[in-house]
Amino acid sequence: MDYTLAGLNIPLRVRREAHEISLKRAGMLTTHLKLKTTGWEACDASAYAQIYTLFGGSICTHPRVLAYLAEREGVAIQYYLKKVNDQPVAAIFSLNGSLEYKKSSLPFVFDDLILPIKAEAKIILPFNAKRLSPHSQGVIVNSLRHNLFKKKIAHIKPDFSVKTAKKRAGEARRFRKMGGRVDDVSAFSPGELAVIYQRLFNLRWQNQLTCTDITILTETFALFRDLIFGKILFINDSPCAFDLNYKVECPDWYYFEDFNGGMDPQFKSLGIGSVLLWENILHAKALASLSEKKFIFSLGAYNPAWHYKQQWCDIMPSRRTLF
Repeated sequence: MDYTLAGLNIPLRVRREAHEISLKRAGMLTTHLKLKTTGWEACDASAYAQIYTLFGGSICTHPRVLAYLAEREGVAIQYYLKKVNDQPVAAIFSLNGSLEYKKSSLPFVFDDLILPIKAEAKIILPFNAKRLSPHSQGVIVNSLRHNLFKKKIAHIKPDFSVKTAKKRAGEARRFRKMGGRVDDVSAFSPGELAVIYQRLFNLRWQNQLTCTDITILTETFALFRDLIFGKILFINDSPCAFDLNYKVECPDWYYFEDFNGGMDPQFKSLGIGSVLLWENILHAKALASLSEKKFIFSLGAYNPAWHYKQQWCDIMPSRRTLF
């Protein structure tokens, strides 16, 4: 006699649900075994935050960003830590068994994962990840990168030639001579920043991309005020270019990330995109240099269609786990 679900003539919907439950349980068991065999133990968000403070990370692995994701979008996040000689050496999080989240309506991306891991540590990451930062090289032993990998990240070059610096400085001078002005984001309220950003984003992308909701933008600019970084360009007292940048100071580096931005196309001939990026780079480098820390500035995922990133960045394959 056939005692399978199909043999019992159980409706297809019920069989599918039972199959999904079975797969979920199998996945949970696999995850448990991975964690146990690689030495990770469950912890809470507070412990994760403490380890992040010790070892640093990037924006998408920042404890406050993860907490915001959990609260605003109802995402269940599990946290784990690893100890050596009873001292924490690393912390990770899990979003349904992954370190990546793609469907967020929030202005954050999981393109450049730097996890809070002690520099001298050698850890095995028990979750799938295809967007590990090149900065993670050497500490995650079950990860690799290869030029044939499709997923790549664009990091601003640590140095530019004298010729390039002279060219960019000249563009900035010409912009100012044409009535341009450069202001810091700190001079504006969250509401003002949200309105400026959304307007310039829509002008730049012309419905090719959808801008983050104005309420969420305002909330982001308010909640993460201390992490918001960068300049806004004005021409004749009207905003003409603005990129949403984040910054986080870690024990050994300053990490900067350009989420996205906008500009008024009518002033494109003034090179406002290049002027804005150059002003942001100079500001970022000054902050890192003042603290004598490493400078990491991500322009996000690389796509061959975005030629401008090749001019400004080192294009590197993202690391991925093999586990």
